[in-house]
Amino acid sequence: YARDKALSLDLKGWVRNLPDGRVEIVAEGKEEKIALFLVSIRTGPSSARVTDLQVDWTTLQAEEQFTIRHG
Repeated sequence: YARDKALSLDLKGWVRNLPDGRVEIVAEGKEEKIALFLVSIRTGPSSARVTDLQVDWTTLQAEEQFTIRHG
C-alpha cells in the first residue's frame, strides 16, 4: 500500500514492516506530495488499522527509487 502510494506521487525512499506490527517509512519528494502521502498513510488500506502516525523530518538521504526493505 505505502509503496504504491509513494510511487503514484513520484516519491523516493523505502518502507518496511517491523516485528511488532508497526510500519516504518522514509519518503522523499516535494512537500505538497509528501503532504498527500501522509493523508493516505493516516487512512491506510481497508485491511489495516492505523492507530498512530509519527512524523520526523530529517535530511535527505538521496534515495533513487521507492523500495520495500526486508529485515
